[in-house]
Amino acid sequence: MRTTVGKQRGASHWANATPGKTLATHVALGSDDTEANVSDLSLGTEFYRVAIDRSSQDDVTYRTEVVIIGSDIGDDEYTIKELGLYDAASGGNLICRQVLDEDNFLTIDGTIRLAIVWGLPIT
Repeated sequence: MRTTVGKQRGASHWANATPGKTLATHVALGSDDTEANVSDLSLGTEFYRVAIDRSSQDDVTYRTEVVIIGSDIGDDEYTIKELGLYDAASGGNLICRQVLDEDNFLTIDGTIRLAIVWGLPIT
């Protein structure tokens, strides 16, 4: 779900697109399954944030890609219940928040490589 702040920043970004400028710079993982709301300013319980490997944009979609290596998070098991797109390495603006359905919670540990591709419609 795109947050209110994310909608505002997206509108500004697409109206004033500058080559090399990105809307989101980081993907965060969290363990809170509280329903997402447009007024969310952060993930419910963030436990990891990583820089986006690549972003691109066409006339329809803003797309981000990141590969997360479980051992970078730690050797323990973590259950991913929510994901967020941010515009900063810490703090920053939450552009989008996605809470996974319970059937889609992801449990990762130090042996897992996780690829996340996130597309935002430009509207």
